[in-house]
Amino acid sequence: MNCFGRSRGLCVVRGKTGGDTPMNKLGKGLFAVTLILLGAGGTCRADVKVSALSENFARLEVTGTITKSDVARFSELVALLRPAFEILDVDLNSPGGDVFAAMQIGEIVRREWLMTSVPDEPPAEGCMSACVLILAAGAVRIVGGDSRVGIHRPYFDQVLFAGLDRPQAKVRYDALSQSVATYLARMGMSERLHQEMMKVPSQTVRLLSYDESTIFNLSGEDPGYSEWLRAKKVAKYGEAKIREFDDWKIRSEEYVARCKRSSSSPDEKQHWLQCSGEFSSRFPNPLFPRPLKSQ
Repeated sequence: MNCFGRSRGLCVVRGKTGGDTPMNKLGKGLFAVTLILLGAGGTCRADVKVSALSENFARLEVTGTITKSDVARFSELVALLRPAFEILDVDLNSPGGDVFAAMQIGEIVRREWLMTSVPDEPPAEGCMSACVLILAAGAVRIVGGDSRVGIHRPYFDQVLFAGLDRPQAKVRYDALSQSVATYLARMGMSERLHQEMMKVPSQTVRLLSYDESTIFNLSGEDPGYSEWLRAKKVAKYGEAKIREFDDWKIRSEEYVARCKRSSSSPDEKQHWLQCSGEFSSRFPNPLFPRPLKSQ
């Protein structure tokens, strides 16, 4: 494992790769940056690490408390990975942390059109507090049925805030609340998300249901990114084929919804996979049709 930073920061978990893969192309660069940033005798706590690499995909895991020092390190790692990997997913499993640091990381996520996701299987603890600000920035935001997403209103360091008089405290807090509201609006979130955040005291957390995450737009896609992807598909497959795919996708969603309603299975994820598999076996994806069987 290579570590970026002396105490807490970015780590790269190297996997076995062979041939001229993106990971091999990055190898010397990763090693050089590690030597520059780590120095002799450095240790690392894996708050941000690369956990998966494939032909065109890399996944970054964000865990632990978000701090100001994580912003530059996150930026460095994204800059290192982006030239070699088209799709970068940021897997979020954090209790939150510094609000302004989270929004700065979120700006990087949106600028680079990174995906964000919240794992929904143990031992994942979820994306809480300021972590939600990073989740909101994803070009594609994936929240599972069992993902834990928790919100509350932002707050300042208690010692610092207690040292302010009433007028100062009001000005500072109003500015903090407005900065979060402006950020969420720019990321395309529902106004209700900020309104619901402000109702929850900072010492507690309100867990959102999957439906609420969808309504607040924490689960979804950035419109610009979605249109860009569609344009690239049209350029590759042609307008007619993409319209056929659009129709297939609508029919697939309708079929899966009906299929799920007809089942009493307690395992929602397994049933979704079963329903999706049934539809795909009967109606193949027009972009990736099954090969003809040899006679």
